[in-house]
Amino acid sequence: QPVAGLLFQATPAIGLFASVGEGFETPTFSELAYRPDGSPGMNFALDPADSTNVEAGVKMRLGEDSRFTATLFRSDTKDDIVTGPPAFPGRNTFVNAERTRREGAEVAASTEGLDSALTLDLAYTYTRARFDEFVNFAGLDLSGNQLPGVPEHSVYGELVWRHAGSGFSAGLEGRWADQVYVDDINSAFAESYVVFNFHAGLRQRIGKWQFEEFLRVD
Repeated sequence: QPVAGLLFQATPAIGLFASVGEGFETPTFSELAYRPDGSPGMNFALDPADSTNVEAGVKMRLGEDSRFTATLFRSDTKDDIVTGPPAFPGRNTFVNAERTRREGAEVAASTEGLDSALTLDLAYTYTRARFDEFVNFAGLDLSGNQLPGVPEHSVYGELVWRHAGSGFSAGLEGRWADQVYVDDINSAFAESYVVFNFHAGLRQRIGKWQFEEFLRVD
């Protein structure tokens, strides 16, 4: 699928960027496995999803140690692959939604301190994900409903410390996600949550070889 991008360096510290592209997603075998009406055979009526994706934003260097990025994005999808009616207990089926749209904004910042030994990364994402046109298997018009499984707000942060002399590094990640709907009719949702992840590692260089060992707990 075609993709085109443009980068304009407005000043040595400020860059503007934009891109547009087409996306194509074929159904997986698990999505084709069962027909929505419960009849035997594979779901060959399920069409691929076609999407048009656009983004634009600015990248800024703040001093010698900090970076900032702001991005606007939008994705329009035709024949999006979404959950259909349950054919049998434990068997999921999938159908095409006529049109869906995901749009929003993201801001991200990173900074280094203590002679680059300490790095902090922060990001916030707002996503408005909706059915533009969709009548489900029960005949309900769900146009305007929020797509299930997509949080409207999310925040990510990571703090990493590196010791240059020993090659040791350790970091702590944190992620908060807003509540998400669990069905297309938006009748129930999963609560917002926070998770923390820890990772640590060692790095050695011997001649032309580089070795790394790491531990991660999610």
